[in-house]
Amino acid sequence: MSKQIKVVFENVSKKFVSEWVLKDQSFMINPADKIAVLGPNGSGKSTLLQIIAGYVSPTKGKISFYADGIPVEEENVFQYVSLAAPYLELIEEYTLRELVNFHFGFKKIIGGLTTEDAIERSGLNPSADKQVKNFSSGMKQRLKLILAVMSDAPLLLLDEPLTNLDEEGEKWYTKMLGDFSAGRTVVVCSNMNEKEFGFCERRIQLNKS
Repeated sequence: MSKQIKVVFENVSKKFVSEWVLKDQSFMINPADKIAVLGPNGSGKSTLLQIIAGYVSPTKGKISFYADGIPVEEENVFQYVSLAAPYLELIEEYTLRELVNFHFGFKKIIGGLTTEDAIERSGLNPSADKQVKNFSSGMKQRLKLILAVMSDAPLLLLDEPLTNLDEEGEKWYTKMLGDFSAGRTVVVCSNMNEKEFGFCERRIQLNKS
């Protein structure tokens, strides 16, 4: 997917029950931007990412998407977005190979690569035919990242991507982003872990409402 994506936030706020977790956010995400969304726990980073992904609707304000300058209808945003986050569930009854094949049956894989390439890139090849429920938390995080990063989507959203990864996993993550982020819009939410967002050129600071 070679389309360029732009996202416009206009006074976006989100309230859960009686608590505002985001208030009056206005900014623009331009094509090929690399943006870090930073802030303490409870500042609304994950909520903002879920709003971009279309998982959560804002309570107030407006978010608009444009693909190659053409407005994208809300129900079609998912085609342009790929998300990895600690709270996303995997189908743990599947083996790694089954889950990779299932995922890329719905999302095109990037750069004409194959599902076997994705398994190879994950570094989890020895466990390709093991059920995901038997994976460690670090292995599951690698799997979430490989599915997101290698999906052919112009907007890549990463929520605390180094969660549960060891030093080797951190180096792997850096290489994956180096290999697959060129020309894409990438938004990383982080609790100030520089290793997660060091490649980002812009930063958006959130504070508790």
